[in-house]
Amino acid sequence: QETNSSNKPKKPTSNKNETTKKSQKKTKGKHKKKQKKHEKPVKTLEEFKAQHSKILSKLHEEAEDRLKEIRMRLNALDLERQPPKQKKKKKRKKTAQASS
Repeated sequence: QETNSSNKPKKPTSNKNETTKKSQKKTKGKHKKKQKKHEKPVKTLEEFKAQHSKILSKLHEEAEDRLKEIRMRLNALDLERQPPKQKKKKKRKKTAQASS
């Protein structure tokens, strides 16, 4: 058996906060209100598209001036543009079975 001074029994500590917490009544969470489920009206595809279009129109109107400035700044830069890439033509192999 080893005797070690670090293994002393700890004294019980009294915490003042624990006694005050026990005496206080909890008011939170006792009387929860029942949440009513709000059913959203079902929109048709046409109604959804119309609403989406209105939202985008408003957004575009707000950003219109800023977009115009950006466009003008980019056009003012004398950038050398690269020509668009040319699509490669693929050669199709004709098989004897497909033609007969």
